[in-house]
Amino acid sequence: MPRILSEVRRAVWDIYLAGTKGYPRILERLRENGFSDRVIPTERSIYRICRELEARYPPEEKALDRQFQISTNLPPPITKEDIPKILEIIKAINVGRIAVGDLGLTVRAVRWVAMLRHAMADDSPELTWLMADLYSQRERWSKIEQEELNTWDLDILLAYASWRSEARRQTYLAAVNCGFAPDIEEVVSRHIVDLHPLNRAEADQMMRHAKEREDGPKATVAGRLAFADSASAIKDTLPGDLKEAFEVYLEYLYESQGQKLGEDEFLRTLQGISEKLSVNYIQHKQEHGQGSVLIEEKGV
Repeated sequence: MPRILSEVRRAVWDIYLAGTKGYPRILERLRENGFSDRVIPTERSIYRICRELEARYPPEEKALDRQFQISTNLPPPITKEDIPKILEIIKAINVGRIAVGDLGLTVRAVRWVAMLRHAMADDSPELTWLMADLYSQRERWSKIEQEELNTWDLDILLAYASWRSEARRQTYLAAVNCGFAPDIEEVVSRHIVDLHPLNRAEADQMMRHAKEREDGPKATVAGRLAFADSASAIKDTLPGDLKEAFEVYLEYLYESQGQKLGEDEFLRTLQGISEKLSVNYIQHKQEHGQGSVLIEEKGV
C-alpha cells in the first residue's frame, strides 16, 4: 500500500472535521486544495483515515473546532475584553485579507487569539491571526496524533517578534546564528502546507523580513547591541572557570577584528571560541583533575 503523505492525511482530517462527508466531496476538496491525483489516497484509504480520526478525536476536542460566534456565553479563556481584537480579525476575513481554510474561524483558534492578545497588542490582525493559527494547528495535531503539546519554538518566535523593528530583527538574527532561537523559516514551514495561500503570503512576508541581511562589513548599532546580548547569553552557558577566559577573548575580538568582520562572521567566530574553550576545558579537567584555564594566546 503506497504511503500516505502526512500533509494529505491532515488535509483529509481538516476537510472531514469541517463537515465534508463522502468520498466524492472529499476528493473534490483535496483537488481544490492543490493536491494532485498522484498523492490523493484511494477511496478505501480515505474512509480509513476518517475512521482513525473518529477513534482518536474525542467530542470535547471536536467542539473546539466548531465555528466561533460571539455570544453571551463565551468559551474560556475568551472574555469580552478580547472581542475588539477578534472583531478586527473577523473584518480582515470578511474583506479577504485573511483566509481561514476548511475549518473556518474555530473556537480553538479564537482561544489562541485571546491568549496572544496582550503579547501582540501592537501587531496587525493578520499577524495576530497567523501566530494564533500556528499555535492552534500545533494544539490540534498534538491531540489527534496523541502527543504532548510542545510550542517552545513558537514561544521563542513570538518572544523575539523580529517583524516589529530593526533592533528586534538584529537580536533575533544573532540568536539564530548562535543557536539560541529557531530559524523562523523552519518553524513556519512545518505548518506552511496547512496555511491558506493568503496566510502563507503573510508568513512569507514575516520570513523575508526576519531573514534579510545588512549590507557592508561593519556591524550596525542595533547589530552591536544584539551581538552583545548574544555574547552574554553564550557566556552564561559556560562553566564558571571559563567565563573570565571568554571575556578576554571577547575583548580581543572587539578590539582587533571589530571593523573587519560582518555580524554573521562576528557571531560565528564567537561561537567557535565558546566551543574551543569548552573542549579545552574538558580536556584540561580530565588531564589535571580540575577546571582552571590558562590563557596563553588570544588568537582564534
